Amino acid sequence: MQNNLILVLLAVFLSLGEIRVSLGDDSLLFRERLVPLLVEKCFCCHGGATVEGGYSVADSRLLFQPGDSGAMPVAFENLDASELLVRITSEDATTRMPLDAETLDAWEIDSVRRWLRSGAKDVASQHPTRLVEIYGQFKTSARAPNHYAKPLPISALLLSPDGKLLLVGGYSEVLVWNVERQSLDFRLPTRGQMITNLKWAPGALLITASGAPGRFGVLEAFDFATRIPLAAFGFSRDVCSSLAASPYRNEIAAGFSDGSVTLFSLDLFQPRVSSIPHAAGVTCVNWSSKDNRILSASLDRTAKSFEATDGQVLFAYSDHERTVGGVVCTQFGTITLDETGTLRLWSEGQEVRSIAKFEGLPQKVQHVEVANGLILVPEAERIRRLIIVQDEVDDEKANDKDKTEQQKPKKKKRTRIQEKESLQSKRTDCRWTGQ
Repeated sequence: MQNNLILVLLAVFLSLGEIRVSLGDDSLLFRERLVPLLVEKCFCCHGGATVEGGYSVADSRLLFQPGDSGAMPVAFENLDASELLVRITSEDATTRMPLDAETLDAWEIDSVRRWLRSGAKDVASQHPTRLVEIYGQFKTSARAPNHYAKPLPISALLLSPDGKLLLVGGYSEVLVWNVERQSLDFRLPTRGQMITNLKWAPGALLITASGAPGRFGVLEAFDFATRIPLAAFGFSRDVCSSLAASPYRNEIAAGFSDGSVTLFSLDLFQPRVSSIPHAAGVTCVNWSSKDNRILSASLDRTAKSFEATDGQVLFAYSDHERTVGGVVCTQFGTITLDETGTLRLWSEGQEVRSIAKFEGLPQKVQHVEVANGLILVPEAERIRRLIIVQDEVDDEKANDKDKTEQQKPKKKKRTRIQEKESLQSKRTDCRWTGQ
C-alpha cells in the first residue's frame, strides 16, 4: 500500500513537470534545465579559453553556430538531426559527448530533446548572454542563516580604511563587525555561498568574489556607505582566486582557476582586458606600484608581469620549485613567495633572474605583503618582517692579487634579504557566541 502511494505521488510530480513544460515557457526549460547541463557537463571543453571542434557554449549566440565540421548544433530544419542531440545520444564512445565521461542521464537527454522540439527558443539567443551568467542566476539561491550554529571557516577578511570595521566572509553574506564594540553591525547578502575575496575600490566601493568552487563564481560591487548592491559581473565557471584594485584607474584585476587574469572596468562593470598568462590556476594578482602593470602568481610554479593596457606578458619569473602563492612589487624589484617557504627578489630587464632569496618561511601557499618598506609574511601566531638591504662589498673576482695594499679593491653592490623582529600576537579570551 505504501509503495503504491509513493508511485502515485511520483506520477503526480512527473505530470506536474510535464504541465509546466507544456505551458510553452521555453525560456524556463532552457534556463533551468539546459544551461546547467551545458555549463556543468560541456563548458570545460567547449567554453572559456577552450573550444574543441569549434563548438562553443560560452554564450547563447555561439550555441547556435556551426563547428569546424559545419554541422549545426541546432538544426532548425530537422531538430532531431541537431549535432547537439546526435553527439549526446551516440553509441560510439569516440564521438559521444561528453568525451571520456559517463553518458548523460536519460532525463538530461530528454531535456535537450524537449528543448529542441519546442523550437529551441529563448530570449537570451536574441541578445548574446554568457551561459555561466545565466547559470549563476539560478545557482545563487542559498540564503544566509539567521544564526550560525557553529563557527564557519573564515575564507576572506578585510578592514575598513579607518580600521573601525572588520569585514568577514560568511555563508552567502559578508558579516560587518564593529571592532571597538566587538559586535555585528550589519550583513551584506551575496550571490555566492563561499566568499573568496574582499577588496576596496575607489569611491567607497566594496568588491566581493563569491561562488561555489568548481561550479561558478561571481563578482559583486556594493556601495558600502549605503549598503546598496550596484552590479553583479565577472561570472565564471569557478570562484575568483584573487582580486587587486588598480591604483591608477577605476578598475580591478581578477585571477581565476583556468590561469586567466581579467581586468574589469568599475565604471561599466565589464571586462576591459583578458589574458591567460598561466598554465594552471592563478593564486595571486597584484598591481605594480611603479607602473601600470599587473603581477600574477600561479600553481604552475611561475609568476608573471604583464601590461595592464593590452595584457602582453613582459617578464616571467620561473625558477620556483613549487606553487607560487604570493607576488608583490617593491622599490628594489618584484618579490615572489613559493610553497617551499622561499622568498625571492628578482631583477628585470634583458635577463630576469633571482638576485636575492630568503629561506625558512612557512611552507604553504600564501600571499606576501609590503608596507612601509617591510615585507610581511604571516605565520600562525606572528607576522614575519623582512627588509631588503643593499650595500657594497669587495669584488673578489675583480681584485688582482698582485695589486699593492695602497690600491683600493674594487667594490660590487650586494643585495640581501634580512629578517627583523617579528610582530607577535597576544592571546585573548575570545569565545564564540553563536550569533
